[in-house]
Amino acid sequence: MHKYSLNEIVAKVDRRIERARKSEVFRIDFPPPGENFDINHVLAYELCPDPAIAITNQMTNFIKIIAKSLILFLLFFLLFNAPAYYQIIANNVLQAANLARESILVEHIEKEVPPEQELIVMTKDPVEQKQQFPELDLAIIPPDNRLIIPSINKNIPIVEVSTESLASQNWTSLDEEILEALKDGAVRYPGTALPGEEGNTFITGHSSYYFWDSGNYNEVFALLSEMEVGDYAIIYYNQQKFTYQITEMREVAPSEVDVLAQPKGKHQLTIMTCTPVGTNLRRLVVIGEMVE
Repeated sequence: MHKYSLNEIVAKVDRRIERARKSEVFRIDFPPPGENFDINHVLAYELCPDPAIAITNQMTNFIKIIAKSLILFLLFFLLFNAPAYYQIIANNVLQAANLARESILVEHIEKEVPPEQELIVMTKDPVEQKQQFPELDLAIIPPDNRLIIPSINKNIPIVEVSTESLASQNWTSLDEEILEALKDGAVRYPGTALPGEEGNTFITGHSSYYFWDSGNYNEVFALLSEMEVGDYAIIYYNQQKFTYQITEMREVAPSEVDVLAQPKGKHQLTIMTCTPVGTNLRRLVVIGEMVE
């Protein structure tokens, strides 16, 4: 390495100071009185620093920038998807609370003896007989089409989309129509089987969407991954009830359109949303078979 003479060091320092006056402050930190200090060594290092140290400092600064960028990205990601992740966190907290409560009940509550049933003695008066019967617990059928998933406490309107764009293969228009319809609930993909019919009833919805969007169902499937095989999904469609039991859950790539296939001899329900929540990297697919 070239060794600088005193004259060369002074000349370089003068040039550096001149540049510093125009652009930045040139600073030398002097040690406390009594400590050894070689100004020539300091100036020489400022002008020609050790390459290894310089590379280390650059790498350290680069890592700091990357870390700060990741932290900012994470904060903005959570901000944009706050409603969806609030549902996930609240659901996990609720599940933990329920497990703790069940554990306490199992440990401290004795088994109760079932009460003896009393027989109703019917009178001969028809008017009094009507008063003796308890009220019947009749299921209330919603007036609109609905998807109900009890295990994640969801009751969602099912929205229909015209098949015109599908028939003309205008995929851009179809995507726009589906996105618009998703503001009002979950969408039954046009061309797929109607509930109760042979084939595959395909329903899709958001797990998270832009928080500034005006839709009321932007994170309706945020908890879809909490479902388990064996759970039930209920569809009310045209005033009829159809119950499906979940048989499969898997993730697929966005390009895997075979999830729309219409199998013969089956009455299948497929529910799809984006995963991980807040991204569109993959699709979570929940598949069920009609049981009643």
